[in-house]
Amino acid sequence: MPSVMPPSWVIAIVVVAGAALLVAVFRPAWCARIEGWFRQPDPLPYYSCEYLCNKGETAFYHALRRAVGRRFGISMKVRLADVITCLADSWHAGYGMKIAAKHLDFVLHDPHTTKIVAVIELDGSSHRWRSRRQRDAFVDWALETAGVPIIRFQAASSYDAGEIAGEIDDVLAAGASEPKPYGETG
Repeated sequence: MPSVMPPSWVIAIVVVAGAALLVAVFRPAWCARIEGWFRQPDPLPYYSCEYLCNKGETAFYHALRRAVGRRFGISMKVRLADVITCLADSWHAGYGMKIAAKHLDFVLHDPHTTKIVAVIELDGSSHRWRSRRQRDAFVDWALETAGVPIIRFQAASSYDAGEIAGEIDDVLAAGASEPKPYGETG
């Protein structure tokens, strides 16, 4: 005897009724879970840092603004991964996390197109620590490999905008340097 297939409208009614039953049974737990994502029982532990830069970085920023005038835009506290990147397979192999968690002090960019021109790092006393020197060597190498010029300035109590402008001009006139093996300096 041949099998008889129920009409498609019967199948549709059974599917809709089944879906309605599932929603009726599981909806309260699902809604509570969603509400928990948005409403915390206790206040979150965050507070404002108030300022984007510390006093030394702010002093350098003002001198940098005078040094570049309208030639370049200046972005502060930019993630290294927003300046350089790698292919997805390299990212997932661990190279992505090496750049995602690091920040750069300042990035110079074209004010109209936002094309990245150079990275500026302000080196304070913490840059003498071994771990910080290793971090700096990696950042320098990664930026050089990607063809992004990096300019390092020593932290000071005051800055000369003319000296900053001269150093920026010298580095940009020289162009991006050749990539160096990791750890090599100079």
